Amino acid sequence: MLAEGPPPAVAGSIQGYLDEIDRQRSVRSLRLLARVGFSTGYDDNVNSATTDSLIATPIGAFELSEAGQALGSGFAESTVRLAYEHPLSRRKAIDVVLSSSLRHNFDQHDFDLDVYRVET
Repeated sequence: MLAEGPPPAVAGSIQGYLDEIDRQRSVRSLRLLARVGFSTGYDDNVNSATTDSLIATPIGAFELSEAGQALGSGFAESTVRLAYEHPLSRRKAIDVVLSSSLRHNFDQHDFDLDVYRVET
C-alpha cells in the first residue's frame, strides 16, 4: 500500500497502523490466569429422576419407591480454573488449563460430583 505512493497524510495513517500492529505483536508474553468461584443453592432433582411414582412400560406399570424418584438437596459448589498461556511465535502458543469443580450436596451425598480437567 505504501509502495504505491499515497498522499503524505494517508501514508502517515497507514504507517501508524502498521507500527501499532508491530507493537502489539512484540507485546506477546506469557500469562497466568486464575479464577475461583463459589456458589450455593438447592437442586430439586439432584439424581435426575422422574417425579412420577408409577412408570408405564410395554410390559406393564411399575411403582417406584421414593429412592427411585426425584430427590432434592441443597448444595455448595466451588470452582477453580488456572490457565497458562505462553506464545512461541505469531502463530504458535502453549496453552495449558487446569480446572476443577467440586459440588457437594448437603442431604444426598450419593450424588456429590467432583470434576477435574486438564486441557492442552
